[in-house]
Amino acid sequence: MIAFVVGGLAFMLLQPILSSIALILLMGLVLMFIVTMFIPGGWVLFFGFRAVTGFLGRYIAPLFILLLAGLLTGLVMLAAGPQAGLALGFTIGGLAGVFVFSRLSARGSGPTARAFKPALRPARPHAAAQPHQAGVDMKPPKGWSVPVVAGSGFFGGSMGLMAEAFREGIVVLGEAAIPATRALVKGAVDAGLRVVVIGNPYIAPDVDAKLVCLGKTSFNVFSGGGGDGFVKRVWAETVAVPLVVAAGLDTAEGGMVVRFLQKFAGTRLTPDDVDKIVAEYGPTSSARLKDALSILSTYFGEDFPPPEKLFAGSWRVLVVDTSKLSQSLQLFATMYLLYEAPKLFPGCVIVFDSAELGLPEQSVLPYDARHVWLRTFKAVERLKTMGFVMVASTGMVAPELLDLADTYVMTRGSSHLRRQLQERMGFDVNLQVIPVGHAYVFTRVSRDGGAHLFGGRLLDVKYADIERLEAEADREATLLREEMLGPLRDTMLYAEFADMAEACYRVLRAVKALATPTPERVLAEVGGDGEKTVKQMLERQYLLLDPAGVLGLTTLGEQALRDWEGRVRVKQGRQPAAVERSATEPAVQAGLRAFQQTVKPDMVEASGSSSGPGRS
Repeated sequence: MIAFVVGGLAFMLLQPILSSIALILLMGLVLMFIVTMFIPGGWVLFFGFRAVTGFLGRYIAPLFILLLAGLLTGLVMLAAGPQAGLALGFTIGGLAGVFVFSRLSARGSGPTARAFKPALRPARPHAAAQPHQAGVDMKPPKGWSVPVVAGSGFFGGSMGLMAEAFREGIVVLGEAAIPATRALVKGAVDAGLRVVVIGNPYIAPDVDAKLVCLGKTSFNVFSGGGGDGFVKRVWAETVAVPLVVAAGLDTAEGGMVVRFLQKFAGTRLTPDDVDKIVAEYGPTSSARLKDALSILSTYFGEDFPPPEKLFAGSWRVLVVDTSKLSQSLQLFATMYLLYEAPKLFPGCVIVFDSAELGLPEQSVLPYDARHVWLRTFKAVERLKTMGFVMVASTGMVAPELLDLADTYVMTRGSSHLRRQLQERMGFDVNLQVIPVGHAYVFTRVSRDGGAHLFGGRLLDVKYADIERLEAEADREATLLREEMLGPLRDTMLYAEFADMAEACYRVLRAVKALATPTPERVLAEVGGDGEKTVKQMLERQYLLLDPAGVLGLTTLGEQALRDWEGRVRVKQGRQPAAVERSATEPAVQAGLRAFQQTVKPDMVEASGSSSGPGRS
């Protein structure tokens, strides 16, 4: 409005001068025409004038239009009166002021649309074809409802995708993948969809969201291990495949992990159980298997709530923050949630951050790891029944992922997938020259069934208040922890040690499980503030330390351990006979012989539990 008023007043003041200059220029043009037509050599002057005006065309053309507008305003004053002329002059000047202000604002805010165009050109097979001849419409699909970018026209405006694009899959590439995905999530929520974000919390827009901070809490992967043999096998493979990727195990070791999990499904996994499976391997394999299985027992074991309870709520956007985990734990958690997404989050759009970690190019994988890659690829394909957004800021993602998605959002970044994108779109988009803060969007999801390609400045969508969400997540995690520990409040350990009861139980369990429980080995197994816990348990005679420096359980310690584990079984609804394995079960059923037995594992456990009393 200010630009319109200032421009109108300035034009009204300059109108007499502009009108006079326009008359003089018209007379000069007529004189030049006469000289060119009737004087020998006049054409030299004419072409010289054309060369000068062509060189300064970008400045002369707007000035010439302004002079003609001043002359037209003067003629209107003479024909219709001063009032009509002044009104016309104010309107023309106001429009000119708005135009100049918009051009100056665009130049000051960064690259304009003129610098945006070189990033796009028809692909080689259509190098001589126009966009419509290549089968691509250079504008957004009709009926779009999810805004992504702002247009670069005179009046601006936004452009975007249809809500159905989520179900067909979206891949987001480049350095600005996080803000681009945040705009997509905001559009999905506005369209009435529920969204689950696995990865970066800043993908979440400022809407009704729930944050789960893995690293401050976790989920129990063993909660789904019950059922018959078929159910146990499915559960074991679902847990083992992400574990193989996270721990870097090979195919043979992956099969051992599957067999181990199937055998101990539905039970409480103890360090003694882990020691059994690695007892007969060499030092290298034993260490790799034990480290991998300790990931489950320590960070995703029964000390945490089941995922169905951890992720429950009436949220519109669920954010599973994995940034506080180590890389191996992050990889396991994200891939496990990817595999279990149809069961845990039915009907939700899944946003998978750092897709290049779960689906890298096959060429960077060892040969025996490609079946895991194929399994992950099939898991993403199953998400098309719900909707998914795969985010790869580095662009080092498997090209096959582009075949699963019908929409690509491309921002400035690596041109690693340039040829693969060109083959699928019919246009060559060079991600390296896309201006910062801009994006190209390609989609095949439209009412007319055709492909659409458009670009512009990314919409600025405010991200969620992360500090507030983290505070709410900590409070909810505390309530869940209190609820889980409710049945254990009247145990011996809680009566004696209060809030240190859990740490005391872990110490008792480690002392019983280890073959030579020295204080150093117990502290390494327990972690945390274990030294203080061991000291207090020695003082209160739950533990004893012999002259050889080996810890042992006293009668009071054994009673406290049985009391705690008995309450855990009651809380989980299990019968002791179904949980405890027989002491007569051969301890050497480890290594390859454990995977060569022909008897079903549930039959072995049943026969073992009925043949003698439980382990002491």
